[in-house]
Amino acid sequence: MLKQQIEQDLIVALKSRDENTVSTLKMLKSAIKNKEIELIKELDEEAVVKMIMSEVKKRKDSITQFENGNRIDLADKERAEIGVLEKYLPEMLSDEEIKKIIYDIINEETIEKNPSNFGKLMKLVMERASGKVDGNRVSVILKEELK
Repeated sequence: MLKQQIEQDLIVALKSRDENTVSTLKMLKSAIKNKEIELIKELDEEAVVKMIMSEVKKRKDSITQFENGNRIDLADKERAEIGVLEKYLPEMLSDEEIKKIIYDIINEETIEKNPSNFGKLMKLVMERASGKVDGNRVSVILKEELK
């Protein structure tokens, strides 16, 4: 369903001559198609969401690089692309919801609240909240909670 929405939005963007949206959605469609070819199967909704999150992360990294290189024009272009991509992501979990997941996992798995368990907890939180959280945010919150 998400792939069909992207296709429909691309057609609308083409008709309205919205160059930024057209180029971003064409890139996204291409990335999804390449992943499907690589895996030799059609991507489900969750995989498409992960793909979009990956594309957003790439652009955030690029923004940092462009700003360091004093290329504000390119950083702004990346920000505009992020704006287009984020329309297709589900609502992200709040910090409180992430903390609740962390404590639920600690209680269910009887994992000691200890910084040495960071990797184990990070993996479990990302699995449980798949597609609804940014890994960097989870990392910051988890480090804070394990102090």
